[in-house]
Amino acid sequence: MRFTATAILSNTRLMMTVPEILKELEPYTGQFPKKALEAAIEQREAITPELLRVLETAAENPVEFAKREKYMLGIFAMYLLAQFREKRAYRPLVKMFSAPGETAFELAGDTVTEGLKQILGSVYDGDPAPLQGLVEDENVNEYVRSAALDAFVVLVDSGQMSREEAMAYYRSLFQGRLKRTYSHAWNGLVTAVADLPAPELLEEVRQAYKDDLVDPGLAGLGEIERDLLHPDRSYREQYAIITNAGGCGSHLKHYATLLKDDLSYCERAELWDRKVRDIHEWLVQIGIRAPTVEGARLQTVTYHESCHLSHGQKVVLQPRQVLGAIPGLTLVELPESNWCCGSAGIYSLTQPEMAEKLLERKLEHIRATGATVVATANPGCQLQLLNGARRHGLQLRIAHPVTLLAEAYRASPLLGEF
Repeated sequence: MRFTATAILSNTRLMMTVPEILKELEPYTGQFPKKALEAAIEQREAITPELLRVLETAAENPVEFAKREKYMLGIFAMYLLAQFREKRAYRPLVKMFSAPGETAFELAGDTVTEGLKQILGSVYDGDPAPLQGLVEDENVNEYVRSAALDAFVVLVDSGQMSREEAMAYYRSLFQGRLKRTYSHAWNGLVTAVADLPAPELLEEVRQAYKDDLVDPGLAGLGEIERDLLHPDRSYREQYAIITNAGGCGSHLKHYATLLKDDLSYCERAELWDRKVRDIHEWLVQIGIRAPTVEGARLQTVTYHESCHLSHGQKVVLQPRQVLGAIPGLTLVELPESNWCCGSAGIYSLTQPEMAEKLLERKLEHIRATGATVVATANPGCQLQLLNGARRHGLQLRIAHPVTLLAEAYRASPLLGEF
């Protein structure tokens, strides 16, 4: 019992107070205030009134509030209150983003285009009128208006509004509630209709394009029609999202985990994960057409497996299959090929001594193969090996397996068939 009491007292002393949290979240320091945000979430009830006061102050005079230099508390207040699903934040937020001109971007930066629709959807209090006001007010920044249009899709996806209600509002915009002159709000409207989706409004969408209300460079009619004509999105299963970097691919395949609690994106994130393919996976899946033997260059290659590709994505055999399809290429297996080269994201910066030892071990094994080319499929590994080879005076070429495949295609006299 004495140990438990001591631990509790210790945690109490270490817990940040609400003023301390606010002070930590206020300035831009270049560092992410993780501990302060965690403390804010732990003390949700106590800090919510203070965060609401921040938004209310901003809403009273957005232009003046935006003049505060390196002031981050307003942005953190928005995201925290959205996470708390705090309905009292809805109207101050709408009022704040009703400011004209570029004030919205001065207040929230990229949040306007990257997160505002989710924030508005998270704090929605059941009354669509304020949101509709953002959409229809011509003085409001056009990107804010577009985000407000997208927020209706968020409301439908999260079960806060029926699809029929959102569609009826969109139809009223086509029928005159939205001024029929070009603005980014029209781009936002047609993409929101496609995201809902509302195939019932297809003719209204086509007429908007005929009337030059939409920028086809930002939202092509063909893509919008495709989404509306296939509301179940089944056609999207036919496509893959290809990545050629092991580290990027490892992250891209885990969006469903990252967004599992986001009602607006969790389903789409699962579809995304199913579609992401490393380029070696995809080439083997669709069938590699080997380059012709004519024009083949003789080369001895060894393959280093990036940790993110082999351990993170479990893609091990396919890069070797791609290399094996190249005429004139002799693949020599690299001892400990799936051991780290020392790059490992920023590991070489945070742990330079250990990274150097791993690099030295990797270079020793590369020397032993007698290869003149090292194939690897991650930019971090490529830079690490290139740096090591140059420092040691090794005449090595470091290249992506698909780069070697592309070169073989270019050397083929039947290039025109590919």
